[in-house]
Amino acid sequence: MHRHPSQTESLHCISGLSGLTAACETHCAMTDRSRCGVLARLADLFQAVGHCWTAPDTATFADSSGRPPLHAAASCGDTAACQLLLDSAPEVALVADSDGYLPLHLAALHGRTGTCQLLLDRTPETVTARGRKDRLPLHLAAHSGNTATCQLLLDRAPEAAVVADSLGWLPLHCVSQKGHTAACQLLLIGAPEAATIADSEGWLALHLAAQSGHTVATCQLLLDTAPDAATVAVCNGHVPLHIAAAYGHTAVCQLLLERAPEAASLANTTGRTPLQLALAPGGGLPHLDTARCLLAAGAAPAVLSALHSTPAALPLYADFVNARTTLTSQDWAAVPTPCPGLGVALPAKLARSTDQARHLVQHLPPADAQRLRIAALSLHRAQTALDLAVPRPIIQSILALSLAA
Repeated sequence: MHRHPSQTESLHCISGLSGLTAACETHCAMTDRSRCGVLARLADLFQAVGHCWTAPDTATFADSSGRPPLHAAASCGDTAACQLLLDSAPEVALVADSDGYLPLHLAALHGRTGTCQLLLDRTPETVTARGRKDRLPLHLAAHSGNTATCQLLLDRAPEAAVVADSLGWLPLHCVSQKGHTAACQLLLIGAPEAATIADSEGWLALHLAAQSGHTVATCQLLLDTAPDAATVAVCNGHVPLHIAAAYGHTAVCQLLLERAPEAASLANTTGRTPLQLALAPGGGLPHLDTARCLLAAGAAPAVLSALHSTPAALPLYADFVNARTTLTSQDWAAVPTPCPGLGVALPAKLARSTDQARHLVQHLPPADAQRLRIAALSLHRAQTALDLAVPRPIIQSILALSLAA
C-alpha cells in the first residue's frame, strides 16, 4: 500500500530529487574516470528518494526549470545515467517537460546519437512524438545538423522527413536555414520531394538557405534537386535571388544567377529587383559587392536606373560598363561624366569597336583623359619617327596602362 511521506520526509525527498537532477547535469561534464563516482551518487540518491516516494514520483519530479532528471541526462548525452534512470522508471521517457519536449527531443536537439538509440529502443513510438511547435525529434536533430542522429531517426521513421511542424517547416527547412550541408544531403536522398514543399508562408528550403547564406553548397544541393525553385516567389514576390541580394550574400547570388539568370529581372510585389534590394537593403548600407555581381544581368536601362537612385553606387558604373559588351547611345548617356575608374574597361571597348571606345573616353575623368591623350600622342610620334607599325593589341595595352598609372 502506497504511503504518502510526512512533511519532514518530503523535504528530505525534495532535496534528494534536486540532487538527482544536479547529479545528472554534473555527470555530463565529467571525464570517463570521474563519472563512475557520479553514477554511484545517482544510485545512492535513487535509494534515498525511493524510501519516500514511488519510482513514478521520482521520475516526474521536475527541477526549477521544469525538467525531470532524465531530461537533463538526455540533453547531455549521458547514456549511462539515462540507463539508470530508465531502469528505475521507464515511463519517464514519455514525460514532457515544460517546453513540451520528451527526453528524445532533447537528445536529438543536442545530437546525442547514443542516447537517442537507447530511448528509441525503450520507447520506439516517441520517434514521431510532437513537441513544442509540433516538432518531431527529426526537426530538432536537423536544427543541430548532427548527421548520425538524423540518420538514426530516419531509419526508424523515414516518413518523418516530410512531416511539417506548426510553421509548415519540414526537417529540410531546418537544415537549410542553418546551412548543414551533410544533413541536407541526407534528407534529400531520403525525400527529394521535400525540396519542393513550401512552409505556411510559401517559403521553400532554398529561400531559407538564400536568406541565411551560410554555405553555397547547401544551395547547390537544393538547386540540383529542384532547379525550378530558383524562380519560385513567396508571398511578397521574392524569389531566392531577391532574398540573397537583400542580405548581401554575394556567393549565393552568383550561384542563383548561374542557375536562373532571368531571376535578375524579376520584380517583387513593390516593383523592386534583386539589384535594387542589394543597393538599398531596408535602411542598411548598400551591399556593393553583391550589387556588382548583378550588373551583367537584366536590361541595361533598368540596371542604370537602379544605380542612379543610389549615390553610393557611383563606383559601380565602371564595373557596369566593363560587364556589358555593347552599350547603346542612350545607355552611355545615363553613365555619369566624369565616371571614376572607367579606364579599366578601355581594352575591352577598344577591342569591340572604336565607337564604344569613343563613348568611354568622353566619360573619363579629366586627369585620365589627359594621360590617355599624352600616351596616344607619344605612340603616334614614335611610330612616325621609327617608321614602325605597332600591332593594335599592343597599342591597346599601352593606352590601358597609361590609365592604370
